[in-house]
Amino acid sequence: MTFIKWLGVRVPPETEKLILDAEKPIDTSIAYLCDLLKQILSECSGIGVPLGISCESVSIFKSEIDGVHELFRRLQTILLDSRGSPWKVQWVPVMPPAGKLGGDNVDDCDNKASDSSIVAVNRESEKIGAMLLGILVGSAAISTGVLLGGKGKHT
Repeated sequence: MTFIKWLGVRVPPETEKLILDAEKPIDTSIAYLCDLLKQILSECSGIGVPLGISCESVSIFKSEIDGVHELFRRLQTILLDSRGSPWKVQWVPVMPPAGKLGGDNVDDCDNKASDSSIVAVNRESEKIGAMLLGILVGSAAISTGVLLGGKGKHT
């Protein structure tokens, strides 16, 4: 909590108490954030702003790192379920394993990527990165509005 506040995030006192007084703070944090995403989706439905999620661990503790992975899985499910249509997640390797990119190691990669396919992936990654940045900025704006007291739906 100290680190989050140091980053400049304002944590409401009741939220801080809820998490810090919990028997399992990580599980309580995950549940709280899932509920918050559901509230954001409810408050913002129909306004046409793309919404994405981003979860990152800055901890050295295994339980907190595992918690971030669980948080992402749950938030992803909530976000995709909110679309109202069936969905699936498909794993597609977009880069060779760490330490295998470049030089003679390219041909040793599990996915046997060629130099030209890596360039294509990099260009596609740039497009995806720009899109994700837009989604992140949009979701941050929506989150800020909800946290600052947006009470009703605004169209």
